[in-house]
Formats: sequence, structure tokens, C-alpha cells
Amino acid sequence: MEQEFGVPYFLYPSPVGIKNTEEWLRQIGKHTGKEEDIEALIKEENKVWAPKLKAIRKKLLNYKGNGEKLEVLGSLGQGRLLSQIPYFDELGLSSSAALTQDFDNLILEDIENVVKETGDFDILVNTFQAAEQGHITRNRDPDITLTCPFQGGAYKREKSVTRLHALRGDPDPWSTQSGYAGAIAFGEFILQSLENKAFESTMKEKTADSYKDSWYDQPNPLKYVNTESSK
Repeated sequence: MEQEFGVPYFLYPSPVGIKNTEEWLRQIGKHTGKEEDIEALIKEENKVWAPKLKAIRKKLLNYKGNGEKLEVLGSLGQGRLLSQIPYFDELGLSSSAALTQDFDNLILEDIENVVKETGDFDILVNTFQAAEQGHITRNRDPDITLTCPFQGGAYKREKSVTRLHALRGDPDPWSTQSGYAGAIAFGEFILQSLENKAFESTMKEKTADSYKDSWYDQPNPLKYVNTESSK
């Protein structure tokens, strides 16, 4: 569209979380000459949604009761990597690592900005191969692990596990994630995953492990990757 018709565009940020949603709106205002209208909209919407996010953040920050933040491990694409990590930080969650399906030099500058904003973290480039993801999740042992709804590892755990997002094929407002309403809905979704662990408990009790203990006991999730052929 930009090449053929001169239609302006921007890539980031995605409207995930209140902060990114407001920057997303400002980018739209910048490209359409509607900056004043956008600022008025942001002010109006912020009054409604910011207190709700603050309440969710307070619950998450106080969940452990010892001042320690909950640790979240998300399975993300590189676009989501740029939006989800700041959103987790906005919710009061810690992300010391993130799984991403792809990673290339298109986002290096954006990644540097995220690190400046939220602090450093490990990026584990992984196409959600089940054995690798199961190993990483078991050994990282985050308080919350977020899986992609259409692919991912097979593993059992006592701590929270839920799906990462519902942007594909699920129109229910309860499970949305974009925009102001989505920032609150997914925050509530995270809280619910912490409070209701019946699924995890049943899976841990009733099913066998997918892999032998020896797989988890050794430190390298890429142990069987032929590194020579992948160069």
C-alpha cells in the first residue's frame, strides 16, 4: 500500500497494554493529523481504564506476599516480544526470559528500547518444539507460563499455565487482549490462571510425563540439535 499508493504505515507498538495502546493511538494521530483529537481520547479513556490496571497490578505485586514479583514466561513471536514484555512489566510481572518463534535484525533497535525500559532478559529462539519447550519450562520454573493456543510443548506443572492470547478465532470480550479493554481483560485472565489450578493439578496427577527425567536433568534444551547442519 505504501509503495503503490503512498499510504503511510507503522509497525510498532502493537496496542497491547495501556501504555502501548496510547502510543499506538498517537502514531495514528501523527499519520492522520488528528493529534489533538487523539490526546483528548487518551485522556478520556485513561480515566476509565488506568485505575482498573492499577488494581490488577497491586494484586499481582502482592500475590507472593514477600515483595517478590511473579515470574512469567511467554511463548511469543518477535512482534509480540516487543509488546508483551512491556505489558508484563506494566502488570507488575517479571520476565527474565521469553520464548520467540523468530528473531532477526528487523527489530534490533526496538529490542534495545524494550531493554532500556524493562531491563535485560534472555531471548530463547525456539519454534515451540515440544521437547525443547518442556525442558525450558521445567528448568526455568516460572510462576506463570503462557502457551501459544495452537502449538506448544507437552508438560506438567503445579504452577500456573494458560494460553498467551486470543487474537485468533476467539471473539469473546472476556479473553481479548488488544486496546484498553484488552489490557484489563488479560490482566484478569492472568489472575484467574493463578487462582484456579484444577487443570494443572489433574494433569499432573493423572498423566505420565512426556519425557524421561534424564531429559530434564541435563542442562541443554538443544542437546539433540545438529549444530553443524544448522550453520
